[in-house]
Amino acid sequence: RNQFKQSIAETVGAFYYDTFGQSKKKYKPQNGFGMYGADFVLDNDLDVWYVESQAGPGLEEEFDFRVEMHRDLLRGMIDLVDEIQTKLE
Repeated sequence: RNQFKQSIAETVGAFYYDTFGQSKKKYKPQNGFGMYGADFVLDNDLDVWYVESQAGPGLEEEFDFRVEMHRDLLRGMIDLVDEIQTKLE
């Protein structure tokens, strides 16, 4: 779990400027979020191996299996953002 957390933190750090940099002034870390894609592999010892990250999870691809997957992904993401917001209030 800590390997996942570390890898995700580094991925977010790498895309931070693209998401909240000067070219996107209306979005600040306090009022926005980014959605990235990251691929990991677990080996037989449950060690995490980082494969790659993307600036997005490929939402522009509209294959049938992806439409359902993206619907579930977005619902989960909204639930997560809502849970975080509720805890902050």
